[in-house]
Amino acid sequence: MATDIRIIGWKSIGLRSPDQTFEFINNNSIYPVTLIQMPNGTGKTTTLELLRACLSGSAEDWDKEHVRSFRKLHSDVDQGEFVAFLMHNQKRLTLGIQFDFFQGSVKYFVTGPSGKKIGFMPPADLRAFFQPSFVRFFIFDGELAEQLLDRKHTDAEVALISLYQIDVLKSIGLRVQNWWNEIASTKSAKETKGFTRRKNRVNRLKKLVEKRSTKKKGLEEKLSGIKEEIKSHSKLIDERVQRQESEAKKKQKLEEQIAVHSSQISEYKTEIIRMIRVPTSVLPAFLYTLSGLKDSLDRVKLPETAAREFFEEIAEEDECICGRQLDDVTRKAIRDRANNYLASDESGLLNALKHDIGKLLLDKNLESSGNDFLEKIESLEAEHKYLKEAETEKDRFIQAIASEDPEITAAREQIEQLKESLRMLNAELEKYDDPDDTQNDENTMGLVVLQDRYEKAKEQLAEVTDTLKLKRKIEILTEVLENAESDAINRITKRMVNEANQRIGDLLPDNNLRISDIDKRLVLERREGASAGETLSVGYAFLSTLFDRSEHQLPFVVDSPAGPIDLAVRPRIGRLLPKLAKQVIAFTISSERDQFVESLERATEGEVQYLTAFKKGNAFLEGQARGTGSYWESDDGIMVREKSYFFSFQQDEENGYSNKMEKNHGV
Repeated sequence: MATDIRIIGWKSIGLRSPDQTFEFINNNSIYPVTLIQMPNGTGKTTTLELLRACLSGSAEDWDKEHVRSFRKLHSDVDQGEFVAFLMHNQKRLTLGIQFDFFQGSVKYFVTGPSGKKIGFMPPADLRAFFQPSFVRFFIFDGELAEQLLDRKHTDAEVALISLYQIDVLKSIGLRVQNWWNEIASTKSAKETKGFTRRKNRVNRLKKLVEKRSTKKKGLEEKLSGIKEEIKSHSKLIDERVQRQESEAKKKQKLEEQIAVHSSQISEYKTEIIRMIRVPTSVLPAFLYTLSGLKDSLDRVKLPETAAREFFEEIAEEDECICGRQLDDVTRKAIRDRANNYLASDESGLLNALKHDIGKLLLDKNLESSGNDFLEKIESLEAEHKYLKEAETEKDRFIQAIASEDPEITAAREQIEQLKESLRMLNAELEKYDDPDDTQNDENTMGLVVLQDRYEKAKEQLAEVTDTLKLKRKIEILTEVLENAESDAINRITKRMVNEANQRIGDLLPDNNLRISDIDKRLVLERREGASAGETLSVGYAFLSTLFDRSEHQLPFVVDSPAGPIDLAVRPRIGRLLPKLAKQVIAFTISSERDQFVESLERATEGEVQYLTAFKKGNAFLEGQARGTGSYWESDDGIMVREKSYFFSFQQDEENGYSNKMEKNHGV
């Protein structure tokens, strides 16, 4: 029977997150999409952890200190509670955690059609989904997205097996085996003494096979890890060596560029210095001032006469030749100092000056020479910039080359150490392939030998209990179940890979990113990893395929759905999320709204609920919230159920609340 689960709401009381009640139902229908805007530091992470624990039973494994860490800060209250309200196949179901901070303990309770029960006891058809390893797939975050691509985790395969209930086949196999054990132990033996002896040997050999197999598997995993490390170090060496060959050409090219720029700078400097020696080449307007000086000298007939009358004529003027107004004091000074000037050297200088000024006045290229000077200055600045860039690039190159040899040396040394570990592991593993059959059971390491003895011991036990035929039938059934499980995983995996790649192509059409296989993790084609945005997009593509192909309907709760994703990709994520599940609840911050919320709203078949929740402590934001048409508050938290407030809410993540509310931008 298909399972349908929806979240009606949840509430938190007496915990470190604000006391708040979230509701996702409107007129007996559940919102298909709810966006919860919670600034960083206001209980979002705590809420998600509590929701996962409430739906998985994982809080029963928490130690006292972890339980007490959920106590509300600066509070002496010893009790707390988190409750999730669900709709399970059209029937209400409540799961809750009661916290005892004094004892450092928790207690679960479940309330359903049959009343209230103490303990984590969800309905039987929910137990496969309400496991810690699976809850994380529909209470989703970026950490799980990374683990889906990590070879150290098995999350992707766990999700596939759990959601499609392939593990039922394994469960049937275990039940069949247990049933066989019960039959074998209850059958009357031909010889009671022989039965006990054979049964004990079967159990002993079974433990030995399991012990040796576990040890061998651990060694093989270590071996695989060392091979990966060797591969990684070898790749580093190859890249370094290749880089040195290519960088040599780059170094030569950089040095050539530096030489060209330096030569050009020298030429520009020489030309600029030459032009500076002729002021009119720098500023043509300077010539017109010199022309005025020449006219003044001509008007007073300098330096043609050096007689005292020249200064008398100047003293009689209203203005000096410099343009300053003359008075009695300055006229007297001109007459008194006349004898100090206009000696032969001064006359020669004035004549040369007038000649040069006249020559410059005949030059028709003064305007263009001024422009040439400015162009030379600009060119000099540009060459300096290019030279600096080339020198900086060369410095980086030199630093890289200087560090390459030590890294290559270190990598080679590491490889040698790893190869020695590899040799020791191979030697250890060889023990488990030893075909020697001369030792007793305890001293025999060879798995093939022990497995063969185990099979023969079971046959001998079956003969004693007169159940050999039944045993063989059970073995056939077990083999069928194992093959069915393997075949189901392979078939579903292939279909999921193809469909997930289509969705990845829709989300990231230009990234050349594809899944090649699902082997415990998601294996990327020709890539070892991906960026944070690519990883999250791959996670969405995988989950959308996973949930779309299942007959079970689960809610999807996600933290920061568009946080690390590029603005260009956000609209595609917004269109995809409503298709992941019949109910989507997304925790967001204000910076995620751009290019995401609008496309999500258009893709939603139904009304989107907008909630904004934050801790009390900012009077301005509290006043703004109370001024809305729909808000709810507790002693330490406020929640606003209003779309316009959701879009106008702002927070500076580094400096705390910004005390700024923008007007609704029209969404």
